[in-house]
Amino acid sequence: MRDNRGLMSFAEAAVACMEKYATPLGRARRAEFWWFFLLVQLVVIPLHLTSVILMNAAFPAVDSSDEMNWILFYVGFGLLVIVTMALAVPLLTAMVRRLHDRGLSGHFTWLVFIGLGIVPLVLCALPGTTGENRYGEDPRLAA
Repeated sequence: MRDNRGLMSFAEAAVACMEKYATPLGRARRAEFWWFFLLVQLVVIPLHLTSVILMNAAFPAVDSSDEMNWILFYVGFGLLVIVTMALAVPLLTAMVRRLHDRGLSGHFTWLVFIGLGIVPLVLCALPGTTGENRYGEDPRLAA
């Protein structure tokens, strides 16, 4: 539930972004994007650490012909890839909707793929446009 200032909670942001899993249309409030961004980081960072530990545990010795080592390696790597890809789609679409709230094209999201991901993140941190813009009505007023 939103508080008296109209702010979105952590759970509301997670639900909103997962409901709009692959929908880049519309606008997203700052709270929606940043709470979901935090959720993704809280899932992906420990997952990356666990995967690295599993992959490193897979090959402790010079002899890498052991089948169990390869199973550990593929479980760690597979888990990392599956969860990261599953969370990348809603995160990127939330970023596109956040850029739309600023009145910007979602094409800025492509900068993430060429190593300039800080640019759209900074743009997502700035306040959105007040009132309706070409991407839809103001999400702060719609709530």
